[in-house]
Amino acid sequence: MAYIVSQLRKNGNTIYMNDINTSPSTIISPNTFGGSKTFTDFALAGNFSVGEVYYLRFKVHKIPQYFYSGSSKLAS
Repeated sequence: MAYIVSQLRKNGNTIYMNDINTSPSTIISPNTFGGSKTFTDFALAGNFSVGEVYYLRFKVHKIPQYFYSGSSKLAS
């Protein structure tokens, strides 16, 4: 699946996004590298149609440096 990252611009008062009810889910994906191990991937379950274009709206939050370690010193 290809991803195109760009900006979606609103055109006047046109409704440009409609909510679709989705729920978090997991899916078992085959190993495309030829191994026997499968992978459990995150997925969105919803009423999607083939041939339609869907856009995701999300935010990416910055995590401050040392947030998880609780220390500003590097381990030696």
